[in-house]
Amino acid sequence: MNVPMGIKKVALLVNGYVVGGAVRDFLLNKPVFDYDISTPMTPDEVKEVLKQNNYDVIPTGEKYGTISTFVDGIFLPVEITTFRSEKYNGTRFPEVAFHTSNQGDLMRRDFTINAMAYDPRNNKILDYNGGLNDIINKTIRFVGIPSERILEDPLRIIRACRIAVTLGFTIEPDSLSAIRNMAYKLKTISQERLLMEVKKSVPYFRNFIQILNESNLLKHAFGYSFEQTHLIRHDNRVSHYGETVFEHLLDALTRAQQKQWFSFPLQVALLFHDVGKTITMSEDNGIRHFINHEIESVNIFESTFGKFAGFDQNSKKQISFLIRNHMRFPELQKKRTIIRTVIDWKLQNIPFEWIENLTKLTFADRGMDYSNILKKIEIVWNTPRPNGKDFLKYESNKRTDMIRQAWIEKAHELSI
Repeated sequence: MNVPMGIKKVALLVNGYVVGGAVRDFLLNKPVFDYDISTPMTPDEVKEVLKQNNYDVIPTGEKYGTISTFVDGIFLPVEITTFRSEKYNGTRFPEVAFHTSNQGDLMRRDFTINAMAYDPRNNKILDYNGGLNDIINKTIRFVGIPSERILEDPLRIIRACRIAVTLGFTIEPDSLSAIRNMAYKLKTISQERLLMEVKKSVPYFRNFIQILNESNLLKHAFGYSFEQTHLIRHDNRVSHYGETVFEHLLDALTRAQQKQWFSFPLQVALLFHDVGKTITMSEDNGIRHFINHEIESVNIFESTFGKFAGFDQNSKKQISFLIRNHMRFPELQKKRTIIRTVIDWKLQNIPFEWIENLTKLTFADRGMDYSNILKKIEIVWNTPRPNGKDFLKYESNKRTDMIRQAWIEKAHELSI
């Protein structure tokens, strides 16, 4: 394994091994940016060795056995972790037990492709679990007995799906069976850890949703059962052509993925934007209507996934904005309507990025391109507010009217 000399030097100092993703990515011919080292030394011993050799000591997770340091030429800090076993009990942090066996340390890891180590003393890769064979066969397989690995950390259920879509691998049958049978264990996982795993999936979000759906994991990952979206079907009008709501959600996510629109708020908004149709469907002379479904979709998002602990409020507000307004752009064909709507958003201090994502959502949803109108909206957005002493002498309401009028005049100039 072609390990940078700085990494090899630190590994030798702590009598350690390069482990995990670095070994996997090397074998996959992928660039390696992040190196982890495992060692039989205790955290105190690691700190002492690093200090003696003039390395920075960063106690990133000392009580869990991890000390970090910086190595020349490597941008990310290198984590050095004592051989250990770990178990999660419904919290963000594991119960940890240290031991001295390298093979034992590798056996407690999640998947075979992550359970290999590079031995810098003998310049060889150690593979006790068939990880290389699984890389060759593009397979995700739990180390040892799948149910035992899941009991140690049920988040591995979601991680298996994310890593599978990230690498384009398949989950082998016994591991997939354990995932389906033990999905209920995800209830014991903290919402912060689930949310973090979902965020990591964003570049492959459409495929991630597909595999979670096939494994009956969507409810556990997002706090909402998408079951009804499989039962509600559109009629054959316009852009949805008789699809179920869930089929349409996947189509919209597919368009976003093809465009490489990898914004977390946009992807989540696409997933939830039509779920309110399960509540609002009505039928008149064979034509189906979903009046105000966008409002119900916002309510569903905010009462489920949006309530997860650790959800940053700015992302949550943007997702709600995108869902609530996803029916607006098709209505903004009329000049007066778009001017009024855009000016109202600007007065509410809506970030322009949200408007950009709204046009992307509209394209993914309906295939309608509003990029030309977006360019004009941006010009209005960048039109400065009136100011100066003469402006400030007016009452607040009057100033707001003057600001609105300045933006409206700019919009008319552009013939929006």
